[in-house]
Amino acid sequence: MKKKDLLISFLILIIILLIVSISIIYYASNTIKFLEKGFNNNIEYIVYNVIVSNESNYNSLNDLNNTNMGYLFSDMSDDTYLDVIKKKTNVELKELGIEKLYDELLKGNINSIIVNEGYVSLFENTYTNFSEKTRILDTVKIEKKLENND
Repeated sequence: MKKKDLLISFLILIIILLIVSISIIYYASNTIKFLEKGFNNNIEYIVYNVIVSNESNYNSLNDLNNTNMGYLFSDMSDDTYLDVIKKKTNVELKELGIEKLYDELLKGNINSIIVNEGYVSLFENTYTNFSEKTRILDTVKIEKKLENND
């Protein structure tokens, strides 16, 4: 009789552990799904800097109306940032290579440049006087929805 009671107790314990395990897996799965929806919304923000010469009198994007703005023709991103600039100010956009952007700005052939913020450190490393000769007039933040690979 004791063996039978021990076997029944063992089976009841296994059933209880199985039910608890299934409940834990179910709630953990739902928690992970909730966190993915809440915190991983698949949105990337790309920041572009509008840079002008320190000697310029520009204080806002509106001051750039009817001027020339250089941008990278090799920029691999889409042109959304150019559309945003066109909506904010009336500038003539000029495609330039990375080696010409800074030089043309300093020569006064263009009044401003717009580049991805990642390029600013490249300019600072390439041109030792970049930080002294230029300033960031404004930033343009683009929200880009990333593709979901589910």
